[in-house]
Amino acid sequence: LGYGGNVLLRDLSFELRPGQVMGISGKSGCGKTSLLRAILGFTPLLSGRVEVCGCSLSAEGIDALRRHVAYLPQDLHLSAASVTELFDATLSLRHNMSCRREMLRRAYGFCEALGLERSMLDTVEAAKLSGGQRGRVLLSAALATTAPLLLLDEPASALDMQNAQAAAALITKVCADEGRAALVVSHNVTFDNTLYMGTPQTPQTSQTPQT
Repeated sequence: LGYGGNVLLRDLSFELRPGQVMGISGKSGCGKTSLLRAILGFTPLLSGRVEVCGCSLSAEGIDALRRHVAYLPQDLHLSAASVTELFDATLSLRHNMSCRREMLRRAYGFCEALGLERSMLDTVEAAKLSGGQRGRVLLSAALATTAPLLLLDEPASALDMQNAQAAAALITKVCADEGRAALVVSHNVTFDNTLYMGTPQTPQTSQTPQT
């Protein structure tokens, strides 16, 4: 994995099964975000392969692969006047907008599970959400999709420890209950399976991921 022939990460192999969550932790610049982007084909692979739900990362298979993934970037700036518009802007990145009503119901439900009251969400302007509130709204939108694989880049970065732990617990519960898998980049919460990335090219694990 790298750019322009410069190797960022090598010798990494893992498999996530339905219901599993893996955290990714490490110093800035070690390739955490690049790993998520590589799974989607945004960061080039110098060698190796990526496969999601039987779809390979190739010119022929990349669109099918991406339909199996919900991606929440670390810095996602969407223009929206209300929380519902913010949900719509996020969900429109997915292909199955025919399920919009059900996705919105799920998204609001996840917001409430993360401590955001529906009455507040229905009245507040999206621009007036705090960083932590906005982060929880966007995480809820990602969870509301039905994608088998969640790629979440620092979903709890703007949250205090209590809310960050609640977010991690919700991600774990949703994956376990719905048979989905998640890769979660995070500096402030840990998961039972965590990939610790050291200096570039040298991934380390706190324990062997369940594969």
